[in-house]
Amino acid sequence: MAAHRGFDRSFAGARLYQQYWHYRIITLHSVSDWAQSRADVSGPSGRCRTLVPCGALGFTEFVVQHRVDPRCCLDAAIGGGGCCVLGLAGIVFYLYSLWVDDARALVVVCPGLHPNVTAAELLLIQRQREHLTQDAGDLPWRALLSNRETGLLTLAYFSQCFVFYLFFTWFFHYLVVELGFTVLETGVLAALPWVTGAVTATIGGAVCDRLCRLLGPRLGCRIPAMMGLAASGCFLYLGLYAGDPYIAVALLSLCFAGTQFTEGAFWSAQTYVAGPYTAPACALMNTGGNLAGIIVAPLMPYLASHIGWVLALSTGGGVAFFGAAVWLWIRADVPLQAPQAVR
Repeated sequence: MAAHRGFDRSFAGARLYQQYWHYRIITLHSVSDWAQSRADVSGPSGRCRTLVPCGALGFTEFVVQHRVDPRCCLDAAIGGGGCCVLGLAGIVFYLYSLWVDDARALVVVCPGLHPNVTAAELLLIQRQREHLTQDAGDLPWRALLSNRETGLLTLAYFSQCFVFYLFFTWFFHYLVVELGFTVLETGVLAALPWVTGAVTATIGGAVCDRLCRLLGPRLGCRIPAMMGLAASGCFLYLGLYAGDPYIAVALLSLCFAGTQFTEGAFWSAQTYVAGPYTAPACALMNTGGNLAGIIVAPLMPYLASHIGWVLALSTGGGVAFFGAAVWLWIRADVPLQAPQAVR
């Protein structure tokens, strides 16, 4: 028993270390993925002036091929989303910036600095931009932090991500230690939740869109979110207490699929609520989700050392049901009152 607890603690330490680097990697990708922002604007020349690919590799290929100054991307990412570049990304951006000859003439993600962008194209790109992103100081953040719907969505998303991070941090360990699968078998079986989740995330988004058109945002987002979270809680309990290991994996995969079914509802609801302040509102909601990951990683082995892995992981079912209940009070059709711009 002592040796088993020692293994659990060591594994927990490794998972915490992985969590730390996971968030650093996510921070890196949040900046490079910012490059996915596409202005669907075609000027008189018929060409889109601000189009860059997403992903770290795509971004690198883009700046190399088109000789874009990455410092402009970095400034925009920091100024627009409060992000920061850590580790390798910052080094790559800096080294490439030393290679660029004439940065101001090569920047295409800042269309006003590009010599080939005409006045008519620039006017089209900037049309109504001031209205959508008002210079309101910290008033949007105050409004979002005190907004009822954003707070409830953050709380519900914490519940959804609590179950998500059970799989992200401890599912592999559970399959090997508790269900007795070999590492090779687990390598295959551990992929099943992610495969089913990819399918149900797409279905859930389509269902949410359809219901929003038929019933409006409030019920259109609430129904798939509650269905997914309730199903997730049920399948988690059924999978943890299933007698056959393979049936357990199938049921647990459906549990994870339930969490992904809700994704479209969460992000759609926050978009309906926040309007022009969707980016910071979604950042707050996603922070609640990441907080669940920080809690789950050390909490599960601690609980397992006292009550066992099955009961420890079962807490996710209660959290999922709680998240489903929170949706009863979420009103996606009540928009945030936009703060007044600073004059």
